[in-house]
Amino acid sequence: MPAEWGRKSDAHSAKETFTALEPDDIVLLTEKPDVIVERRKQRDNIDHNVDEIKRFQDEETAYAAEVAEALGIR
Repeated sequence: MPAEWGRKSDAHSAKETFTALEPDDIVLLTEKPDVIVERRKQRDNIDHNVDEIKRFQDEETAYAAEVAEALGIR
């Protein structure tokens, strides 16, 4: 398993958590960033930046792929 598990200080706990869970699959739900921004505005009345939401979603997608590869999940 890669040494670069997770982000910052959560790396060790993320590795332990995913390893202990022994998942068969990883499901990552996504939505168009502009839709997320609009829904958050309606829900929380807070404006979010579409580019920041897209960047975060891209990071989550890459992380899910990294975890899947490390655990041998296709």
